[in-house]
Amino acid sequence: MRRPLTLLGGALLVSGLLGIGGLVSSCNDVLGIGEAALEPGEAGGGEPSSEASAGDAGAGNAASFYALNCNNYCSLVSTYCMPTPQDGDNTEYLTSDAGICTQMCNEFEVTGEVTTAAQEPELLDTLNCRVWHANAARLGDPHTHCPHAGPLGGDLCGSDPCVPFCRMDLDFCTGSNAAYASNDDCLSACRPNPDAGYGGFPYEISADTEVSDLAEPYQSGSNTLNCRLYHLQNYLRTGDPVHCSHTSQSGNGVCVSSDGGG
Repeated sequence: MRRPLTLLGGALLVSGLLGIGGLVSSCNDVLGIGEAALEPGEAGGGEPSSEASAGDAGAGNAASFYALNCNNYCSLVSTYCMPTPQDGDNTEYLTSDAGICTQMCNEFEVTGEVTTAAQEPELLDTLNCRVWHANAARLGDPHTHCPHAGPLGGDLCGSDPCVPFCRMDLDFCTGSNAAYASNDDCLSACRPNPDAGYGGFPYEISADTEVSDLAEPYQSGSNTLNCRLYHLQNYLRTGDPVHCSHTSQSGNGVCVSSDGGG
């Protein structure tokens, strides 16, 4: 399983507006950087630790962790997807308050599917899937599960991270701040087109690479989906429209390749 290179990696930040040096290590998870590991439902992946072993009190309390609402989801990711000495930076949202998370969470589809620790949801771009993985992080493996719980789904809660990115970018960066003319325009820019020799916005992770080796280049700007997600979140945090321009195909001088190109 591959995991995304991200500004918010570790599973892709502190404030900082345009200063390249200001895109610091807590960006890891929004970018989705982290080691790959077998997921529950994959061969050998097994299930997350039991609620009993995690010390939660009672089945009723355990069930509340799987509530399909943004208050629960944002509480989980702000508590369990964070920097730790053992796992590095597993942050998925720029601030620990629920503001950015709640705005993005409202963009996630909720299905009627019930999830529990023992019942993994379908691997779809839904709140259901993200809540399950946020709980898997709570039960002991944040480095694996936080990217899947994050806004782009970590290549597991949905197979195409461009879909949630474009949906949110068009909903948040509107009017004179719009980075794309349409959803199709955004998807065309985000997705690779090998026949045309176009790489799209890379969003990937190598299981052989440590988080610390990947985080720094992507914090200082790169032509990646991770960089664009960071700036989309920074727009929600600051309201400064320049961040919407960095989510565009050109990257507006920040989300660009090392040679300065798009």
